[in-house]
Parts: sequence; C-alpha cells; structure tokens
Amino acid sequence: MIPVDGVSIQAVVLASVAPGIVSTMMNPRVFADFIGSNVDFDHAARTITFSGISTHGVEQTVVLTLDSPTATVNGQSIDIATGAGQGQLAGQINPFVSPDGRSYVPARFLATIFGVGIEFNGNGVTLG
Repeated sequence: MIPVDGVSIQAVVLASVAPGIVSTMMNPRVFADFIGSNVDFDHAARTITFSGISTHGVEQTVVLTLDSPTATVNGQSIDIATGAGQGQLAGQINPFVSPDGRSYVPARFLATIFGVGIEFNGNGVTLG
C-alpha cells in the first residue's frame, strides 16, 4: 500500500510502463473522491468516465478505456502520457484491471486535466 495524503489505502500502485519507468496509477473511485469529481463505469464498453469542474473552473469530462493509451477529454482524443506532460512515454500508459479485479487509472494525467497538484515522493502520493 502507498499512502495517499497520509492515509494508507490499497488505491495506488506503481505500474511498469517501460524498462526502468513506472507510472503512478490510482483506483478511480478513490481518485474521484479526492478531487470531487463524479466517476462512472461502463463494464460492457470497458470505460471509466470522470466528470467535474477543474480547479480552473472548467467543466471536464474524461473518458478512459481500459488497456488503451488514448483518452477522450471533452470530446477530443489525447494520448494519456502526452496529456500528463510525459510525451516520451506516448502510447505506453494505459488504465488497467489488476489480477485481483481492481481498476487503476493514470493519476498524473487526471490530476493534470483537473488542475490538481500531484506529488509522489517515494513514501506516498499527495494530491492537492
């Protein structure tokens, strides 16, 4: 478990996205609760949709498809890594379901879209 804002929960994992490179991935419901957005799951379509107001006062709708490196943000297709400011990892960061059935989404990408600061310091993740 990795602490989120000082609370240890099974919500954050570090996923290997390339040799020697990991990405901070977070449980969608926990992430939505932390940033105050709505989250909906469409199991048939394998999508996770976040909707809410960013810290900049802009309505955001983000649709992530499991195992896809591309997201839809307000109707526009965008590479997840590029949208998170990690263009060197384009095509390599995907939301996924772990072997135990938990979904995980790219925390930095969503934090960037919703204007929320995120910091991973080796001991945990801080959102805010």
